[in-house]
Amino acid sequence: MLDIGRNENYVLGLESAAYEQGECITCIAYSSMKGILAGGTNLGKIAMWHAVKNKTGAEIDGEKKWELSSPSVIQEPVLQLQWGGGKGLLGANVGSSVVILKEQIMNIHFNDMVAAIQISPSQLTIENFATDYCHDLKTDIHIKGVYMLKDHVIVWDGKRVVVYEVSSDMVMVRAADPSSNTQLQFYITLYQNTWKKI
Repeated sequence: MLDIGRNENYVLGLESAAYEQGECITCIAYSSMKGILAGGTNLGKIAMWHAVKNKTGAEIDGEKKWELSSPSVIQEPVLQLQWGGGKGLLGANVGSSVVILKEQIMNIHFNDMVAAIQISPSQLTIENFATDYCHDLKTDIHIKGVYMLKDHVIVWDGKRVVVYEVSSDMVMVRAADPSSNTQLQFYITLYQNTWKKI
């Protein structure tokens, strides 16, 4: 990073387990509106550094000003990045096509030592801290909400609700149609009753 106004320079690295050894930045784009520096990598990821301020709201200098977040994975080397539109859209040129990324609020729920963490619009990571298992769950819906029970995760998109059974060796769909499935209606009632207690 080169700050000509302050005559400073420093390096923002990919120091996270989400990045592989030898992975490097191939292009960058900065959004002054969002305070985000995006960097595309040779291994098909988009790193994002968010500008942070201290608790008083004052600017922080140097590399401590930037906080690296989890990458967006697009699985093809990124050749060019460009911010566009007023809604925080980021375009990524990958040679054969252009991928448009839109900011989305990610969901997380933690219950009974099990966490469900949304990592993409349709994917979750399920981690059990008591037994140390971890699963990636790809859904066929655009996730708007998630609720974790000890052995089940419930996801919904505003129109559909899907219940998955989670065990140490697999994740399996248990119910997906509330109108004809009494088991799913049971899970929804259980979710509503549990939610009211919180």
